[in-house]
Amino acid sequence: MRPSRRSEKKKQWLDAYANGLNISKACAAVGINRQTFYVWTKDDPKNKNFDRDFTLAVGEVEDSFVDICEDKVRQRIMKDEWVATKYFLENRAPHRWKDSQGPIPVELCGGTTLQVKLTKVIDGSSEPTA
Repeated sequence: MRPSRRSEKKKQWLDAYANGLNISKACAAVGINRQTFYVWTKDDPKNKNFDRDFTLAVGEVEDSFVDICEDKVRQRIMKDEWVATKYFLENRAPHRWKDSQGPIPVELCGGTTLQVKLTKVIDGSSEPTA
């Protein structure tokens, strides 16, 4: 592939990826083999096709998706959705939150009760938290 064509394919791939396609689908959308993507992003002295700028751009797209996901979780937390709150606490502060021994009943909208396991750890002791 000519360098100018390769550069255009990379731009097209980044656009497809930024618009929500996964790696395989973005490759298919621009007409490249998935292995080609990995050749472009594999940092190896023997790899003459490694493209640091492209690899950094892929990372920026992935970071923007993480931001979008974090925003969605925060929005659900602000709506008092317990599962989102539990997920956030267990993943953002695992040293302070972990699964408890027993479930905690949490009433959801519509009268549904969900059994949730969550314990807040303070100074080595644990307290069930509602």
